[in-house]
Amino acid sequence: MKKRDILFLAILLIGAIWLAFLPNKRYDFVELSPEELIYKTSLNHYFTTDDVAKMMIKKDPLLILVDIRTKPEFEDYALPGAMNIPFDSLLSKTYRRYIDQEVYNVVFYSNGSSLSDQAWFILTRLGYQNLYVMQGGLNLWIETILRPIKPADFAPPHDFDIYNFRLAASKHFGGGISVDNSSSDVATPVIEVQQNNTTSTGGGCD
Repeated sequence: MKKRDILFLAILLIGAIWLAFLPNKRYDFVELSPEELIYKTSLNHYFTTDDVAKMMIKKDPLLILVDIRTKPEFEDYALPGAMNIPFDSLLSKTYRRYIDQEVYNVVFYSNGSSLSDQAWFILTRLGYQNLYVMQGGLNLWIETILRPIKPADFAPPHDFDIYNFRLAASKHFGGGISVDNSSSDVATPVIEVQQNNTTSTGGGCD
């Protein structure tokens, strides 16, 4: 069994245990059958940091960015336009209308991918639709979007296309920092923290 498969199975197990002991458990749902859940997990439910950056720049009206970290972490650093729903509050009735729907694309992110994978699994098992994970989380966002590394001179043109997009995205999101592998004293970028205007569209990245 591949290392990636073992990791995902571990995430599924943790998610199942968390769901079983959840204090505010949702009871008005039709849980997916094992066959349906296996099918769902076989589909790609990831957006790359580049995908998310493009949707944010284009102000995709169908995008809802959900930061599932704690409130202090969110207030300290978050993606522009994201709303904060801490992991332990995902099934709260307060937030259900944002993530239990069939219109918007809900993209979870945390510092890495594992916590978002758990959130995706738990809510997908309960029948929630259009859920995704920003692969790599904020750690990869900073590495690829805010601090893009210039390819080697002999790299293929496609690598330079990606780099040029990331460089422009970095300036757009307030990073504006390009580093190479030898850099060791780069300051942490400061990102303006905003929340969606949930009274209007219920999503988007204004």
